[in-house]
Amino acid sequence: MIAVGFIANSNAEVIEHESADAIQTVAERYALEQLATDSLQQVTAEASALDTRLRLKKCSEPLQTFGNGTEIRSSRVTVGVRCTGNSPWTLYVPVTVHALAPVVYTSKPLLRGEIVEPASLEIRQEPLDRLPRNALQSFEQVIGMEVSRAMSADSPLSLGNLRSPKLIRQGQEVIILAEGAGLAVRMAGNALKNGAKGEVIPVKNSSSGRVLEGRIVSESTVLVGF
Repeated sequence: MIAVGFIANSNAEVIEHESADAIQTVAERYALEQLATDSLQQVTAEASALDTRLRLKKCSEPLQTFGNGTEIRSSRVTVGVRCTGNSPWTLYVPVTVHALAPVVYTSKPLLRGEIVEPASLEIRQEPLDRLPRNALQSFEQVIGMEVSRAMSADSPLSLGNLRSPKLIRQGQEVIILAEGAGLAVRMAGNALKNGAKGEVIPVKNSSSGRVLEGRIVSESTVLVGF
């Protein structure tokens, strides 16, 4: 690391330079403060070595750090360090974050359309720089979801593997709830399409035969407007 240096100019003025250690330390501290650490273990940050030829005038004010304004979730980030004193300067410092992050894996094969249960899952700790793409990190994110394609055991789960379960199936008898203008009317009907909660599907009024578009609000109720 670079220690504080001194250079004498032609007028015998002594110029003090900022320590590389100080710059790296504030960059590492910033990276750790911005890191989403709730679920991480063994977290450390390591700033890259600075060019030994670097000569930045020692700042008359405390060094400031900045980033892109979002939580750090990557193993490699760039932290801005700047001086706002009498001789301002800005430097960008690469920082490597080392940590272990939880990843949800399948503990047994899962079939397409199967509902995910706790017994089918396990949590493994993976290095942050080797996380599977779009990996999910907690059981709460996946339990009760439906598998969108068959998966083998020991596979990391992501939202690309899952979908909301179908609450209503085509041909199922449903309650058509019509709301509007302070009124609510319930009618019997049949679903004409499969659907998950929040999806809009066509339903047929059993009495009138009229087909309506409604949003699924539960496993037996579809909401339509007047």
